[in-house]
Amino acid sequence: MTFDFSNLDLFNPIYLPLLEDKNRYKILYGGRDSGKSDFVAQYFIISAIREKFFRGLLIRKFYDSIRASQFQTLIDYIRLWELGDYFHITHNPITITCVLNNNMILARGLDKPDNTKSIKDPTCAWYEEADQISESAFIDTTLSLRSSKTDKIFEFITFNPRREQCWINSFFFPPKNTYEREDGNFHWVKSPRNNVTILHTTYKDNRFCPPERAETLETLKKHDINLYRVNTLGLWGGISKGLIYPSWTPTDSFPYGRGDEVFGLDYGMNNPTAFVHTSFYEGKLYIDECFYVTNHTHRQIVNLLVSDFKNIIGKKPIVVDSEEPALIKELRLAGFAVIPAFKGPNSVYHGIMLAKQFDFYITKRSLNIIKEIQSYKWKEDKDGNLIDDPVKVDDHAMDAIRYVIQTYGAKHWRRPSTADLIYKLKKKEDKFIGF
Repeated sequence: MTFDFSNLDLFNPIYLPLLEDKNRYKILYGGRDSGKSDFVAQYFIISAIREKFFRGLLIRKFYDSIRASQFQTLIDYIRLWELGDYFHITHNPITITCVLNNNMILARGLDKPDNTKSIKDPTCAWYEEADQISESAFIDTTLSLRSSKTDKIFEFITFNPRREQCWINSFFFPPKNTYEREDGNFHWVKSPRNNVTILHTTYKDNRFCPPERAETLETLKKHDINLYRVNTLGLWGGISKGLIYPSWTPTDSFPYGRGDEVFGLDYGMNNPTAFVHTSFYEGKLYIDECFYVTNHTHRQIVNLLVSDFKNIIGKKPIVVDSEEPALIKELRLAGFAVIPAFKGPNSVYHGIMLAKQFDFYITKRSLNIIKEIQSYKWKEDKDGNLIDDPVKVDDHAMDAIRYVIQTYGAKHWRRPSTADLIYKLKKKEDKFIGF
């Protein structure tokens, strides 16, 4: 079987030189929606088919997060390119095998004891969200990558430059003033290290970026200049100011069947629809991402819930955006217990204040929730002062979580304040005296 990947329409042109690049370390960084992860997935698929021997590694800080990121992107391209008959895919463990030659793509999380040292003869590695990996973990991993099957190992490093203080900056990059342009219009950066290629891209380099997404990224300029620099222009960001939820805990587990479980749904068509699972258990609020999808109609969302989540939802309540009455009606007809989300004057601010009373424990596989919460910030006025209004971008999971807390949790989970306790005590005293 011969595969023709010469059709340049399959790719974003800016990445094509990397197909022939011989440097070991290929650093792809920049703004959101720039297509960097898509390109690396394409590279892995092409290499798995073409190479006589290929053993690729998908690496992230947490193993569980690989499933919904690199692994899913690879599956999406295998389907898009109609190559399903030529790959065998397993979800547990995460493995993709090319049936033509037994080339393999494997996953390793740096939180697991069976890390990259247990892989025999790797030929290529892909570190996604590499800025979340520590410098020592990266050095241990790259030193462990050895192979008798190839003379050259390639390592792709992809990330968004959230913090200028990140170790990747000092490890691989020259002084910022030698290459970075304030308009974000630059591409190739010369590293002070040998064997390194650095490519900077933004959504403007991705001809597959939807226009509405580009518009959303550009609107950041009006609300938060640091978010605009990082997410839109792909420039190194400063220390994040005004995070709404600065403290939360990643967790491997979710207390199914043990806590008070409620689901939250924030609907969007061009914007993502976020469906989250929460459980209030032993004074902690556990949060798990169920799905995060775009371009789904009401009917498609209902069908997705029925086919994939009916068993875990059962009769548990789903708190849904009250501005979607048609969706609420369809969900109820499908047998779900729906509660319209509370909304009113200043409800977003007051809901956030309620949410901040809880200790969030977010599952490590909840990639979109984690991305949102790491950049969910208060707006700033023209003088740089924070105001009581969040930046309205990439907040869909945040809204779904807030719906649950504000509409359901406020009644059933909220910890009593000192004023509440005094009031209850006084009522008891009044009842006793009256008796």
